[in-house]
Amino acid sequence: MKTLTLGRSIRLPARYQGSTLPVSLRGDLVPSSRTGVELGTRTPDHRETQQETVVLVGPADWPQNIYLAEAIFNSGYRVEFVTTPWAFANALPWLHLCQVESFDSDALAGVIRSAHENDRVRWIIPLAEDTIWAIRDLLPHSEKVFSPLSEENTARLLSKQSMQRFAAGLGITVPREFAIDSLNAAMLASHSLGFPCVLKGEAGCAGAQVAICHNEQELSLSWARLKEKKPSLQQFIDGNSWAAGGFFDKGQPVRVHIYEKLAQSPPRIGPPTRIRHDSPIELREALFLIAKSMKWTGFLQVDFIRAADGQFFFLEINPRPWGSMTAANVVGSDIFGPFIDLLHDRRLKPCLENGDGWSGYVFPKPVINQLSSGQLVGACLALLAPKFWLSIPSGYPWAKRLFVEEFLNVRKIYWALLRRYNHTP
Repeated sequence: MKTLTLGRSIRLPARYQGSTLPVSLRGDLVPSSRTGVELGTRTPDHRETQQETVVLVGPADWPQNIYLAEAIFNSGYRVEFVTTPWAFANALPWLHLCQVESFDSDALAGVIRSAHENDRVRWIIPLAEDTIWAIRDLLPHSEKVFSPLSEENTARLLSKQSMQRFAAGLGITVPREFAIDSLNAAMLASHSLGFPCVLKGEAGCAGAQVAICHNEQELSLSWARLKEKKPSLQQFIDGNSWAAGGFFDKGQPVRVHIYEKLAQSPPRIGPPTRIRHDSPIELREALFLIAKSMKWTGFLQVDFIRAADGQFFFLEINPRPWGSMTAANVVGSDIFGPFIDLLHDRRLKPCLENGDGWSGYVFPKPVINQLSSGQLVGACLALLAPKFWLSIPSGYPWAKRLFVEEFLNVRKIYWALLRRYNHTP
């Protein structure tokens, strides 16, 4: 993506006049457009430094975060994204990127404190568990951090184990679980639970800290990998994965997104790539009870698993935007709308329709995941499926352009082929 830098006495060359390229004025990126249509609902007609800013902190390569960023931009705010190095950093000319080495408190300290002291920053929004806790450490009482975390909710969300205790205290069914501090303790717990059983670190990390162990050898290997993650051993529930999420205002539901996970990557433990909307009453009630008990404001999602007898078991709470949330937009539920209304101090209007019966892909995850792992056949099959294209959220022209033109491009296929045939240069 080209960027033009203008000095005080330098005129824009004629060949660039009328261009849709972004123009950098003294380091402040201002997207230009002939009509403004490509930029969403607003046309920049003044210096962006005069606008209020929303700072997003988290992985820029999670699709839902890009959709959220565009929704904020379209509502009239300047958007700054604090993220680790991103391959497509120049793909969105209106997005101001600040790259950090990692999401721990030390790496974020300078950037977050500077944003907090900036009068034009309206909100600082952590988008992943590690950034939630890092920012809370840095700004424990800041009113700019969204969602706000009380001391009670902090204790409830610190780990998967504390989430389990909280849910059980509300009368929600949870799997049996043992706290363990050694491989010997894990082996003893497995004798009580039986195999398979699930070794889980205190954080989820898109399934990276979860291992389904079918025997003592697998448990031993998984312990060696996860022992520094404060793991616990949990009962394995043989069933289908479900999730219930939404947007809440002081514990009251404003939007809902409840669904069964038809396919996950990695299988059983990872984020969903294909879902089916459905809202069993027990899941809906459990979600509302958790949000009400927490007096939660903002995005919240809860993972469950449904056993063969129909019983739902609580797994964990995700106090942030989640990967498949844009599928709510596909069925007509404006999942980002209440958040934008809060930004503009508008009254929130509840709409709890869930689009039950709709099934589809979580765009663009199936193709991205397949290409990233070198599975070209699987990627092509996903691209040829009509439901893949019917699962694109309406609106959001910049996000769609990014995912179609950048993530699903020839270069990615090229690198996938190299990995596939072990010809990495």
